[in-house]
Amino acid sequence: MDNGLRVISGPHMVFEDQSELEEWFIVKDNDTIGRAYVHFIDQHYGAIMDLDENVSDEHFIRALLKANEEKWAVAVEPVLLIVNDESSANKLLQYTDEFENEKAKRAYEHYLSYKRCKVIENILFKLLETIIKSSDEDPINRIMMRKDQPAE
Repeated sequence: MDNGLRVISGPHMVFEDQSELEEWFIVKDNDTIGRAYVHFIDQHYGAIMDLDENVSDEHFIRALLKANEEKWAVAVEPVLLIVNDESSANKLLQYTDEFENEKAKRAYEHYLSYKRCKVIENILFKLLETIIKSSDEDPINRIMMRKDQPAE
């Protein structure tokens, strides 16, 4: 990534609907300055979206292996970006992306039409619910970690 920023892949999970969630660490000058949470589909989703529901295990695995010939990924929700460096945050917010190919675009449209698991949205709602139910005078400080304050 430009501007002295690097993105390092972190924990990753695949959901039952075959979408995925990954945490990315945003690094500047060897310091982690933030994290991004990305809910996406990739070429594997594209490979299985057209398979019959009762496809054999063998055909399913073959489709996944063949999908590795063409790599792509598409976010299916807005990316949750948490950065404690304002200038870097502004640079990251300027990033734009386009569909890499028609298969990616078709898979994206398929996912939004048929699956639509809202992982990032659910995380944010749970976080806001926790804040609202909190009796703290300053609940934001309770859940945020800042460089100038040690974790509780």
